[in-house]
Amino acid sequence: MLFLLLFALLATSRSAESVEARQEEEIGVELPRVQETGAGVPRAEEPLVVEVDAGGGVTLDARRIETPADLRAALEARATDDAAPSIELVVDGDTRHAVVADVLQSVRAAGVVDVRFLALAGEDGAAFGGAGGAR
Repeated sequence: MLFLLLFALLATSRSAESVEARQEEEIGVELPRVQETGAGVPRAEEPLVVEVDAGGGVTLDARRIETPADLRAALEARATDDAAPSIELVVDGDTRHAVVADVLQSVRAAGVVDVRFLALAGEDGAAFGGAGGAR
């Protein structure tokens, strides 16, 4: 009796595997492939550094920027025909959120898609708004 049960289990599992293999061959599904190189937006080699200090001052590669429109114009001027600039946004921990939001809006309006964030600790060295991470 045990022999018949094992034989039945093996026979059904083998036939199910062969049916699945035949179905895969008959359907001929081709899955999409990832492009090897050149995919996405080409980027400039070195990122531009945009710094925002605690007082809300903005610099682009150590050059003072006065208005959001000036930042957008400077970023658009740095873009080339074949590469969009990438940005490293360095923000002081004591900077107001509204200033950072204005900078990000200007960056987006200039067509920059690669933004890396670097945050500096505030005056007291605590992270997460001065709470030291404990809430």
